[in-house]
Amino acid sequence: MTIFQISDTITAQATARGSAARGIVRISGPNAVESLRRFWRNDQLQELLRNNNPRIMTGEFLLWKERLPVLCDLYFWPEGRSFTGQMSVELHLPGCQPILDAVVSAVCQNGCRLAGPGEFTLRAFLSGRITLPQAEAVLGVIDAQNNQELTLALKQLAGGIGVPLAEIRENLLELICHLEAEFDFAEEDIEFIDRHVLKSKIRESLEFLQRISHQLQGRNHTQSLPRVVLTGVSNVGKSSLFNRLGKAAKISDTAPLQAIVSDFPGTTRDYLEVDCRWQDISFCLVDTAGIDSDVGSITGTPLTDENETPAMLAQAKTRESLETADCLLMCQEWNGTVADFPLPFEKYADRMLKVFTKADDSCDVRDNNELFTSSLTGAGIEKLLTAISTFLKRNRGSCEILPSTAQRCREALNVAAEALERASVTNDELLIAADLRLAFEQLGLVTGAACHEKILDGIFSRFCIGK
Repeated sequence: MTIFQISDTITAQATARGSAARGIVRISGPNAVESLRRFWRNDQLQELLRNNNPRIMTGEFLLWKERLPVLCDLYFWPEGRSFTGQMSVELHLPGCQPILDAVVSAVCQNGCRLAGPGEFTLRAFLSGRITLPQAEAVLGVIDAQNNQELTLALKQLAGGIGVPLAEIRENLLELICHLEAEFDFAEEDIEFIDRHVLKSKIRESLEFLQRISHQLQGRNHTQSLPRVVLTGVSNVGKSSLFNRLGKAAKISDTAPLQAIVSDFPGTTRDYLEVDCRWQDISFCLVDTAGIDSDVGSITGTPLTDENETPAMLAQAKTRESLETADCLLMCQEWNGTVADFPLPFEKYADRMLKVFTKADDSCDVRDNNELFTSSLTGAGIEKLLTAISTFLKRNRGSCEILPSTAQRCREALNVAAEALERASVTNDELLIAADLRLAFEQLGLVTGAACHEKILDGIFSRFCIGK
């Protein structure tokens, strides 16, 4: 289809094909009402155009030159009041597939054309009724396989990530306007915005984009759950804890847990995953190889042909898991005293929960703010799961985003964040303005305020016809 052609009138069956109690045929465009005139026995069609208000009425749709009058409810929305932003009609009919096919065929012969995949939602986006992330959320609702995916799609459809990103974009536009005004009056040496205020607003926007960018790291279209990663030095009981947590909270009973438990350090070479749910939060629990200072620290040693041993590969996979984690469970074996954790985990402090393992005789008497666990007795496991659930609720919030949206906008968000980071550290107004304009343009690609035709075609071609 011609992706920006929105001046004609389109129609399609909006409900799934097959027998049902009711079926819906949707029509949108300037001739939505006129396309029905030959087939509608009720004289109220002209009244719809005169009053120009949303309305529901009952009548008969006349098929095959009035030989088959079909009882029909007609839902009418005038221009500017419908989902697409155009004049729109929905015909609610008996869910007999031959009747629905005949109705679509009839209106196509009277001024309509068959809609392309996702064209109704595309028109809603092009008319400004929804943002591009909201349009993707429509598909997310349709394709949702469980309550977690449905809830995420509905949140994004209600505004989700698009709302704060649009606000950031508006703030950047205001800053750009202030700087541009100063350039126009450079000879008068007028300051339109205080430099401390300018830097503060740039940093606020940068911090928000960095949080979003972190959540998109390592995600693809199949990874929709937050990742909770067990880490720590070798042989502190991570795999035993992984098995205990998974047994208590895993979603599926059909997939057995396979973390190997051994007293020999370095048993875990690859990371294992299991999908878990506790309270109302689902997450992916990940077991990783222990950090071993002899084969590579947490800061990472680049792999080469000479050092690409199984141990080094395991360390590389562990570092990758740390970078993409939404929550880190930093594990340390309990030895009777609370001591500092030995490895340099400062860079992950905002995503870390400190967990003491092998506290077989101490879990019930410890302070409520400390996470002591025993994989042997099961003590402290439910408390740890509750802490994970609370942490994910607090830190994911409005930054939740559909995997399909994440895949599309990851690069644009990273470029915008890098531009704002440069703007936050330089004092050259020309460079600041250039970076703010770049960030503004990149966020426009995310929200759909500035979007290429190929991007839109790639998104909406995945929709079914009638949506």
